Amino acid sequence: MDKKKILATPQFFCSNLFKKNFKPSKNYKFLIVPGPINNQSKLKRLLASVDACILGSEKINIDKELLNNCKKLKIIVRFGTSSNNINVDKNIKSKIKIKSLDKKISSVAVARHALSLFLSLTNHLQKHQENNKKNIWKRYENLSPENTKVGLIGMGRIGRVFAKYVKYLGYKVSYHSRTKKNMDKDFKYFNSIEKLINQSKIISLHVPLNNNTKNLFDKKILNLLRDKYVINTSRAEIVNESIFVNLLKKNHIKGAGIDVFKFEPTIKSSANLRKLKNVVSTPHNAAYDEATLIKMCTQSLDHIENFFNKKY
Repeated sequence: MDKKKILATPQFFCSNLFKKNFKPSKNYKFLIVPGPINNQSKLKRLLASVDACILGSEKINIDKELLNNCKKLKIIVRFGTSSNNINVDKNIKSKIKIKSLDKKISSVAVARHALSLFLSLTNHLQKHQENNKKNIWKRYENLSPENTKVGLIGMGRIGRVFAKYVKYLGYKVSYHSRTKKNMDKDFKYFNSIEKLINQSKIISLHVPLNNNTKNLFDKKILNLLRDKYVINTSRAEIVNESIFVNLLKKNHIKGAGIDVFKFEPTIKSSANLRKLKNVVSTPHNAAYDEATLIKMCTQSLDHIENFFNKKY
């Protein structure tokens, strides 16, 4: 097999973990450019010189122009479990293979991260950290399991793991999902988001981004969240970010734990969201633990190798 050139933008490829666990194959030459690369002209210019790409959270359109300019490019692997950020023009028959990673690959890691955001909110860790730096001694009442109900939007792979974690800590967990197929006697089901929100103090989002969930938390739903907390490790576009920021700023929504943003790295409304005192946030970091990253990288490289070995 001819040596293939691979563009890799996820920051993991610059890490010591990658260098330690992955030796360069004689079949491939890596072009590592730390992303996300949000300049579309720069990204398309880089893609024009490679045979394959492992893409992070960059948004890219696979259209006629890209096909004409990137004639060597044959496969794009999304370094994640969905390819929502890769838009393929319906008017063309794409000659570029798009692959994402197995849905199960990061479920436990993301659920653990959601739990860390959850505990940061219930135990006011953000406030304590800020006060400690200013040498302020002030106590806040933690949100106890006996008096705090948790509501999940979505009960898929990540939602089920997160629900079990929270239940183990003593919190009562309810959920809403499109179907009742994930019903569990330990978790109460609500047939509407509105009813779930009414009965919950903390709302955690665990749904994929699609036409049904985009902007699911619109102005109407967000206004129902008075004095409540929101956790989002799912996708930023599920929530109307500008309205969300406004309601948090006014303390209409009590607080939030956020791992995903509309603009990454954060600018505009996303930057404003991260700066709020009642928000604890991480930079789309939920799946970034050592074991998960190694599995993600292995599967990404397997996709590329299988493609060029004509196994797809």
